[in-house]
Amino acid sequence: MLGASTTAKSSFDSGAENGVGMALIGALAIAGGTVYSIVDAPYSAKRANAEQGLSLIPAPLQGPDKSTGWGAMLQATF
Repeated sequence: MLGASTTAKSSFDSGAENGVGMALIGALAIAGGTVYSIVDAPYSAKRANAEQGLSLIPAPLQGPDKSTGWGAMLQATF
């Protein structure tokens, strides 16, 4: 965004610096991030699926008389 705004400003003001380099670096970073996301998608899904399971964790629970205490909660991740 900085490179694009600097480039736009330099087209109207002859004394302003040219931001084409910054705009190009930004565009390449976005394109590279997009390609990385597409390539990494199946591996990311495998990593997320490997984390599935059940766990028993401590949790605050409310009793029948509205008092709060600690108990065990079974948590499933999927």
